[in-house]
Amino acid sequence: MAVTNLPPILNIYEDPDFLFGTAYDFKGRFNGEPDYFANKGEQKGLLLETNFVADAVNLPLVEAKERGAGGGHIRFQLAKSSMNSHISQFPVGTYKKCHRHGPGAHVIILSGEGYSLMYPEGEEPTRYDWKVGSLITPPNMWYHQHFDTGTAPARYLALKHEGVAIRNAQGVPKAWISQRIGGDQIDYADESPLVRSMFAEALAKHGMQPRMDKAYEAELADLPPKP
Repeated sequence: MAVTNLPPILNIYEDPDFLFGTAYDFKGRFNGEPDYFANKGEQKGLLLETNFVADAVNLPLVEAKERGAGGGHIRFQLAKSSMNSHISQFPVGTYKKCHRHGPGAHVIILSGEGYSLMYPEGEEPTRYDWKVGSLITPPNMWYHQHFDTGTAPARYLALKHEGVAIRNAQGVPKAWISQRIGGDQIDYADESPLVRSMFAEALAKHGMQPRMDKAYEAELADLPPKP
């Protein structure tokens, strides 16, 4: 699968002949190095700087409590490009916090099965079931939230152009910041009761129960007060 930033680039220049007819090699990004596509890189916290990931399904992740559910996370700086990408994983019987951001994100399911809720502000959520190989593309500033209803941890790869990352004054993506303090992420404590009842019903069909009590409790330690 390929993801491209061509649409916004076309919107900027409005000249296909310039984009497709200009011969220029970006040698600062690739200059024929024999080990360019080697499976190596430098990891700095949640960020892995690399040109190639050999096995995204089994790549070790780093704990990221900001997104909830006790899941793992890793972000990529790929080949010095402006594409923003990350992998997230969350345990059986859990779900991620709801958030929103700009358009163009491609979310590819790598393992597990479940569903996502997506909706624009002020409307009721729509449910989209997924399995390995499914693709989810949340529209511009639509809230979306991912739920694991299967018997294995759910993992996805998200690819998007950096321009969709709406940030605060300190440069932190607002999708990781609580709505209580001006961000675009809904805390578990503030989500609709429908979210939890729908999740419990989906798990019950497989003879399972939610495993969210620890995530709910862990959130309280850092939960900002309501404005």
